[in-house]
Amino acid sequence: MKAITSTVEYKFTYKWTNTIVRVEQRYDESTGVGGGFFKNGEISPGAIGLTLGQHLLLLGVLLSFDSP
Repeated sequence: MKAITSTVEYKFTYKWTNTIVRVEQRYDESTGVGGGFFKNGEISPGAIGLTLGQHLLLLGVLLSFDSP
C-alpha cells in the first residue's frame, strides 16, 4: 500500500479573528494480493467491486476569536 498527501494552508487575521483554511489531497494505492478499495458494491453476484487506487479531497476551516 502506498499513500501520498499534499496540504496547502493559508492563515489570515482580521481585527480580533484568526482564520486558517486548509486544503488536503490524498491518493492511496493498494496493489497487493487481495488488495484494493471498495467501489460501488458488487460487479456481479458474489464479486465485490474493487479499485486499485482512491483519491480524497478535504477542506478544513478553523476560526478563532479573541477579545480586543
